[in-house]
Amino acid sequence: MNIGQYAGSYRRHLLFFSPKDKFCYVAIQDERYGKIITVLPPAYHRNLAWRINAEQCQLAKKRHESYTKAVTAATQSTKNIIKQFQKSHKLVDLLQK
Repeated sequence: MNIGQYAGSYRRHLLFFSPKDKFCYVAIQDERYGKIITVLPPAYHRNLAWRINAEQCQLAKKRHESYTKAVTAATQSTKNIIKQFQKSHKLVDLLQK
């Protein structure tokens, strides 16, 4: 999630949650080219830019969890559609014999 950038800068600061580490990080991205310049832990980001509070990290974690649930649901829905499609084709094959 975008947590800001300095005025006149092309570097946006994006907070994200890492499920592997169970920790938040800040990616600094050049918004002109989309490239990630660096990734920092919040404590180091505070030294270079500004402080990140616990509520921001909680929100990043919740957004990650919501995204993961949505992707899982979409994947399951796709699998169900494929199964139904395969069943209907088996029925058509049986009826054609």
